[in-house]
Amino acid sequence: MTVLAPTDVLHDPLTGLSNRTLLLRQLRAMLAEAAGPAVLFVGVDRFKDINDTLGHQAGDELLRRLAERLQGAVAAEDVLARFGGDEFVVVCRGVTDERGAIAAAERVLAAVCAPVELRERPRFVTASIGVVVPSGPHEGVDELLRDADVAMHQAKSAGGGRFALFDQAMRERIIQRVQLEHDLREALRREEFVLEYQPVVALDAPRILGVEALVRWEHPRLGLMAPAAFVAIAEETGLIVELGRWVLGEACRQLARWASDPAIDLPSVSVNLSGRQVAEPDLPEVVADALRRTGAPADRLVLEVTESVLMSEAASPAAVLQRLKALGIRLVLDDFGTGYSSLNYVKRFPIDALKVDRSFVAGIAEGPEDRHILAAIVSMAAGLRLEVVAEGVETLDQARWVRELGCDAAQGYLFAAPAPASALEALLRRGLPLARLSAVWDAAPIAERGVSPDGGASPDGEHAADEQTVPLGEAAEALGLSTSTLRRWADSGRIRAVRTAGGHRRFPVSELQRLKSAPALLAPPALRLTPLPSAPLIAVHALLAQDGGPIAGAAARLIYDDGTRTGWLSSADAEPHLERWACETAAACQAGDYDAAIDAMRALMRQGRYAGASLVERELFAERCGDLVLHRLQERSVERAQLVGARRLFVRLRQELAREAPAGV
Repeated sequence: MTVLAPTDVLHDPLTGLSNRTLLLRQLRAMLAEAAGPAVLFVGVDRFKDINDTLGHQAGDELLRRLAERLQGAVAAEDVLARFGGDEFVVVCRGVTDERGAIAAAERVLAAVCAPVELRERPRFVTASIGVVVPSGPHEGVDELLRDADVAMHQAKSAGGGRFALFDQAMRERIIQRVQLEHDLREALRREEFVLEYQPVVALDAPRILGVEALVRWEHPRLGLMAPAAFVAIAEETGLIVELGRWVLGEACRQLARWASDPAIDLPSVSVNLSGRQVAEPDLPEVVADALRRTGAPADRLVLEVTESVLMSEAASPAAVLQRLKALGIRLVLDDFGTGYSSLNYVKRFPIDALKVDRSFVAGIAEGPEDRHILAAIVSMAAGLRLEVVAEGVETLDQARWVRELGCDAAQGYLFAAPAPASALEALLRRGLPLARLSAVWDAAPIAERGVSPDGGASPDGEHAADEQTVPLGEAAEALGLSTSTLRRWADSGRIRAVRTAGGHRRFPVSELQRLKSAPALLAPPALRLTPLPSAPLIAVHALLAQDGGPIAGAAARLIYDDGTRTGWLSSADAEPHLERWACETAAACQAGDYDAAIDAMRALMRQGRYAGASLVERELFAERCGDLVLHRLQERSVERAQLVGARRLFVRLRQELAREAPAGV
């Protein structure tokens, strides 16, 4: 590595490395050579969290330690500089191709990601690296560093703990994004947006319950654009607040027009709220003003929020939602199932209905897994008196299944695609296309046709509509089971249940007699283990290596979320054990060695048992930890395969605890 005599103006006083001024001099000199060097732009992931939690002295100490490690990871002829803040730059002299640059990035990544001792405890740190290999001597210093910085942020947005290689396609995407942001600002000024509306349909009768307003952008060059193409940019730039106000006002104006038309019976219009909007303290006043200006009836306006909005720590969503409810509007939790999926959490908010994410509906006609999940959601929602809407219904079989499993309503292309208000108005006047959709409501319930929710034949085949049934409590008492166990059996198809018009379960006497006549049928079924992931979970490794200890600590505190109890898992004594668990699980995910992950959880739970943690506490910890990991991965927008693998891993960890329950109580 090139080392010059340190001076106050050319070296960083904290690390002793070259500073930005010296870096620029050295890089210009190397670019004058025949072949320009590769450049690595290194940014420490979530460095602000270190400063916020441990203080700036600890942050400075971390930077000094990382500088020492980087010096050992780069070649003697390379240049290493602190660019500023938590960012370093490595200039790889003589490396002119992608293979050499990637090898250098892997060495740097390995050096940074090892645990660092801070405040007498190991801290797990990761970094994101942007890699640039110059395409020719014409590229200048500013362009190289800019492109490396862009690639570094690309690596951060992919979850951190990795490197990204800059290429022409990335440059074009950045240019396009900057242009799109400019166009978006102009579009708000010129009002280039339009609303389309998609019906929400009842499943007990062929009627429209409401419509959801969906924004579209009529871009002057790119044509009609769906929200996925521009909402993320609007969120990042804060333009979503202004866009959201326009959508709300336009939807209220359309609602007022439809409400004044005696030929149209439309119970509600729903509008999506972003997290930025809910964080605005004057949101209730904005909604009230829109209702007042347009004359739209408040009781026919529905506002939809996502789980991530409810879990936001940057604002107080509960207070905002309570004020919105006071206006007389209804609130719906959208995309349910993609976040915490905790109804115990949801009950803290004044929610009227859940919209189950389309990912659980897509495979409902092909296999039992999604049916079991949907049945469980419906059962829990019924206990909280929440309506359930199934999103993404596209086939008759999907519609039949969501109806059979107790959903109140459905939305999707099977019933109608999103359409402008003028086109939808014709549908509202003439009604749904019954000739095409009559099979949704006219078909006999699936259970009556000999199919159980688990995909096999129902125990009794077809049954008479007037057969004798008993309520849940009486059935549970007759079988010697708890009501929760009997609900699970009904959800899985182990016992046939009949739903009343009010959504309550009743159990045929013939079913009780069948089970009581064969005691073996009442024995607990063998636990069917969820398969472990088939490939390394790099995203989980990066997350746990960086934030595993705090995540485990947060999961432990959630066990006692009522604030009235504490336990070993949330105590200071447990912290080093939680840190060790996170470190070992991160390593297991990186190597794809999931037996090691199971062993790490067993070791932690064994320590918890010795310290007095109950079986319930230990199982809740595993569940809450999985919830937090999935939530953080979704915030990082990791690929679906990594999310599925993470969900499988933590479900399996809970199952392993359940298998050891007799010995671990």
